[in-house]
Amino acid sequence: MREMPPLAERLSPDTVTRLERAGHYRFISADILRDQRQRLAALYFYGYSAEMWLSAAYYRSAGFKPYEHIDRDTRHRRMVQARQLRLESGVFLMNSDPHPLVGWARFLEWQRSLSGALAVPDAQRLREAVNKAIEIYKYWRPELRYKVIDITDGQLASVRRDVAWLKDNHEKLSEG
Repeated sequence: MREMPPLAERLSPDTVTRLERAGHYRFISADILRDQRQRLAALYFYGYSAEMWLSAAYYRSAGFKPYEHIDRDTRHRRMVQARQLRLESGVFLMNSDPHPLVGWARFLEWQRSLSGALAVPDAQRLREAVNKAIEIYKYWRPELRYKVIDITDGQLASVRRDVAWLKDNHEKLSEG
């Protein structure tokens, strides 16, 4: 019997398309878990969906083609760059969190504003993405995988609503 290589050896590099597709599948999984009253697990997957769509939108806005490889080194370099940039308030665009949901939204907004010719609706949409990421991050952390806590229906509904907005708008966030 032929042995199958370990899963880690079969994982291909990220691409914008793969990130978007993974976000879609995690969102579907979250909805299934929500319907099964597995609120904590659903919240966990909703958060990852948001992270995938925001990072995909960032890479698309930075000029990455849909199937261009985004390896660990590229991701690391981009995150280091974002962690060195500051908002006007002095706050860094991205913190040191390994899954910086708000950081991806801020980095995307920064990337898109570089041209200096961002249309008002686009600027408003990007600002809304940052606001949605902030709201999602009030409840979602990757560390949830280690926790046993109660998530209310209202909290989950709020997160799902914000993540659904990112799902519906992630392509528009990178256009312009």
